[in-house]
Amino acid sequence: MIFSDLICPEFQTIDLQELGLFSTQSLYTPPLKLFETAYSKLTIDAPRKRRKTENTYRQFVKELSGTKRMTHFLKYASNEWTKLVPERKNYYKEKATISNSSSIKRCEETRKIGGKLKKIRRACSSITFFISCKHKISKKSNFIQLSKEWKNLSADAKEPFKNLEILDRERYEFEKTAVSRFEFILRLLRASEPKLLPKTNKRVYDVFKEHYIETLKESGWVNIANTENIARFNYKKLSEEDRKQYKQLRKTKKKEENFDLFLKVLSKSYVNFRNLPLDNDKKEIQIETNFFGEEEDYEEDFEDFFANIDY
Repeated sequence: MIFSDLICPEFQTIDLQELGLFSTQSLYTPPLKLFETAYSKLTIDAPRKRRKTENTYRQFVKELSGTKRMTHFLKYASNEWTKLVPERKNYYKEKATISNSSSIKRCEETRKIGGKLKKIRRACSSITFFISCKHKISKKSNFIQLSKEWKNLSADAKEPFKNLEILDRERYEFEKTAVSRFEFILRLLRASEPKLLPKTNKRVYDVFKEHYIETLKESGWVNIANTENIARFNYKKLSEEDRKQYKQLRKTKKKEENFDLFLKVLSKSYVNFRNLPLDNDKKEIQIETNFFGEEEDYEEDFEDFFANIDY
C-alpha cells in the first residue's frame, strides 16, 4: 500500500439567502476529468524520438540511392565510395554534421501529443462567489456595481460566501492531491508496463488494420501473410464515408481505453470520491455509438461503485 486513504470532503448545502441554496457538490470536478488532467501532464512533455546518428557514408548512400536497384545498390555504393576524392568526402561530412545538429535540437524540444495541458480549477474567493451568483440572476449587472454591493453587505450577509471560500479551498486541496496520485501511478505504469497506456497518436489506418485483421480471423483465416500490404491495399479503396466511420470508431476505442486505464489507476490510488458522477452531472456513462451502429449505455450507482473499489 503506497498511499493512505484519501476521502472526498463531505458535501454541504449553503443557504445564500435570497440567492437560494447552493450545494458544494457542484464545485467538484468529476473524477474522470481529474484523471484526464493527470494524463495530460504525463503526455504533454514526452520527448521526441531521436533519429539514428548520421555519418559521412550514410549521407553519400542517401544521395546515391535513386540510381540503382536495392539488390545491387549497397555493393555499388561501397565501390563508388572508395573512388571518391577527399574533398568530396568532406562535403558529405558537412552534411552529416548539419543533419545531426538539427536532430539533437528537435530532440531537446517537446511535442504536445496529449493536447493542451489541463489544470485544476483554483479555489475562488468569497467575493468571486458573490459576483458569480449575482451575475447568473442578472446579466445586466457589471463587476463594478457588484463590487460596491459586496462592500455594503453586512458581516452576516457575507458569512455564507466566506464559508463557500473555505469549502472551495478544501475542494482544491483534495483535487490537487488526487491528481498527484493519479500522475504518480501513471508514471509507474509507464515505467513498468508501458503497453497498458493507450497510444495517444493512433492513426485511422491503425484502427482499420486492427479491425480488418479481426474480421479475417473471424472468417476462419489462421496464418495471414503480408497483413501490412493487404491492409494498406484495402485501406486505399475505402470511400470517404467509410473513413469517417473508422474515425468515429477510433474516438470510441480511445474513450474505452482511457476509461479502463482510469479504473486501474483509481483502484491503486486509494481515493474515495463518495457519490460524485464520474464524468458529468448525470449518473450515467454514455459510450458513443460504435462502428456497427449499436449504442451502449452503462448506468452506474456511483455510491456503490466507489464503495466496491478494491482499495
